[in-house]
Amino acid sequence: MMKKSEKGGDILMTGGGALNTGIHRAFEEEMMKDVYVAKYPQFNGAVGAALIASERGGI
Repeated sequence: MMKKSEKGGDILMTGGGALNTGIHRAFEEEMMKDVYVAKYPQFNGAVGAALIASERGGI
């Protein structure tokens, strides 16, 4: 999926799986380029959901 969606830009891993160094390394090897990991990747989905809820008046 990553190869199909790549447009030549940087790649950023988010989500709890990004904390797994084996997965991170495998992505770098497969993509043959650096793959960056968000500072707190396990919280990205929750932060995004909270922002959407806030915009919709749910918080």
